Amino acid sequence: MMLEKAVIAVEDPDRASIVLDAAMDILSATGAEPILLRVYSESEFKEYLNNLGYDSADPTEVAERNEAIQECAKSLRAAGLEPRVVGRTGDPAEEIIKYVESGDVDHVFLGARRRSATGKAILGSVSQQVLRSVDVPCTIAME
Repeated sequence: MMLEKAVIAVEDPDRASIVLDAAMDILSATGAEPILLRVYSESEFKEYLNNLGYDSADPTEVAERNEAIQECAKSLRAAGLEPRVVGRTGDPAEEIIKYVESGDVDHVFLGARRRSATGKAILGSVSQQVLRSVDVPCTIAME
């Protein structure tokens, strides 16, 4: 299978750089289109809008202004790749899964926190849910 489009799930700036580092060599070697995906929880998105004094906004437009997204996009462009930015609202795992299933995405890059086995079993994690639910290769970058 040829790698043409890859989702890079971006959350906070620290984890974004770790995920981007994991993706950069593969994307540079293949020339695949990077899709920077930022999923905001409903409460996070409402808080963001309140802070800006907006009643509503397009999640992609908000994602394009996100500091972590901008830094990732800058790094990708410096490597000769032109990223696409996509913003979504909702449950992060569910939205990533929906996005991957709705398009012709060939690979997913995600970040994960190091947690105990008990913490993972009780709380689950976005990366675990995505890994178990999509039919494309996933790369998990640990912080």
